[in-house]
Amino acid sequence: MKKAMMMFTCLLFATALWAQKSDFSGSWMFVSQESISGRLYANGSPNQITLRQNDHSIQIEKKTAGNGSDITVAETLPFDGKPVQTTTSSKKKKIILLKWGDDGKSFTESADIYGDDGGKVAFKYTDAYSLIDGKLVLIRKVENTSNGESWQSRAIYQKP
Repeated sequence: MKKAMMMFTCLLFATALWAQKSDFSGSWMFVSQESISGRLYANGSPNQITLRQNDHSIQIEKKTAGNGSDITVAETLPFDGKPVQTTTSSKKKKIILLKWGDDGKSFTESADIYGDDGGKVAFKYTDAYSLIDGKLVLIRKVENTSNGESWQSRAIYQKP
């Protein structure tokens, strides 16, 4: 009986460790970006990403260079896998989904942005976040369904 109880305790502990997610919290400053495929845009990656994570959700705040001033977008995404519907600054419908990697050390934010009529996806992006050697790595894939353009980049961020 003692042996069975000890094995159960070890299994429970191992399961708890496996289920833990990396903590991405912090303010991350842009260091560099490189093209994986397609065109590399100067404003293709945010200048700053601030992540606030708790047990149930993560708030992602991105500051990106705009025409003359930075554009800030902040969204809170739940860890339950349910999509979140928001509205962009240009009043377009946006549906976002967050999915953790199986190892709990990475997550993906996928978004569909709909056209003016709200019925057809005009723009898609997928941001894959991971922590490598104390730096935030963002792999971004963008598809503009209205003109067929597609590109992918890798950006590196570090804490100030």
